[in-house]
Amino acid sequence: NFVELERPIPFSLSMKIVDLHSNNIQGEVPSLKTASLMILDCSSNNFTSINPAIGNNISDIFIFLSLARNNIYGRIPASLCNATQLEVLNLEGNHFKGTIPDCLVARTQNLAVLNAKGNNLTGVIPDKFEKKCMLETLNLNSNFFQG
Repeated sequence: NFVELERPIPFSLSMKIVDLHSNNIQGEVPSLKTASLMILDCSSNNFTSINPAIGNNISDIFIFLSLARNNIYGRIPASLCNATQLEVLNLEGNHFKGTIPDCLVARTQNLAVLNAKGNNLTGVIPDKFEKKCMLETLNLNSNFFQG
């Protein structure tokens, strides 16, 4: 098991899948700079934060991000909205607070699964989904949304 990612992982520029789940990794979820990354699974670790710029370096073909079951605090980074091809976003079982960024639901043309179950999210459930919304699963239970 890893303990902490002390420096950026030297990912290959041609790497498509990075699976780090279930390693008890601590610290910050890494920001990746790879042009061909499609899948990143950082679930079931002990990450406590996300680099706010995580979405700034995401490739145009990035389709899957799981940060489920960590100990991530703070807001959902708006930079994730840069992942315009994202199909699955799993944020379940963390300590995210605040609201879901409007830009995430406004760009649901490709997003099929948004799972933010079991966080500390507040506000109202977003209602600004795109006309061509592809969302099939929206799991927001066990948060603090208002009616």
